[in-house]
Amino acid sequence: MKFLLFALALLVLAYFAEGSANVFHFDYTDNNTLNEINENDKVIIDLEGNPTTGFKWTLFYLEGGALLQDGEPTFEKDNTHHGKPGLYRWYFRGFEPGHSKLRFVYARHWETTIPKDSFNLAIRVLRPN
Repeated sequence: MKFLLFALALLVLAYFAEGSANVFHFDYTDNNTLNEINENDKVIIDLEGNPTTGFKWTLFYLEGGALLQDGEPTFEKDNTHHGKPGLYRWYFRGFEPGHSKLRFVYARHWETTIPKDSFNLAIRVLRPN
């Protein structure tokens, strides 16, 4: 019984700790910007792309230890019309105070030329007061 109460208390603490985090959404309009978040805040990055053309957004690098990737990226397609662009989505979390830089490239994996497009974002993670 004590174990169950302890487990329940941990779940409640985890829920409230998770609930205090802010969620920041970034998209292509935020390209080449510097942004500030707090530890444990969540970051969602949405980039529009059309995989039917062979192009795909990929995370080229995540530099610095302030951000951690939080799960696998997803792709949400627009089911209203075949061949219409959808959203590539990545999830990150502020891990520790410091700086991180992210670079995404929009390219065909079989081509070795310069990517068609890129998206760069700098994040400064702060310790909350």
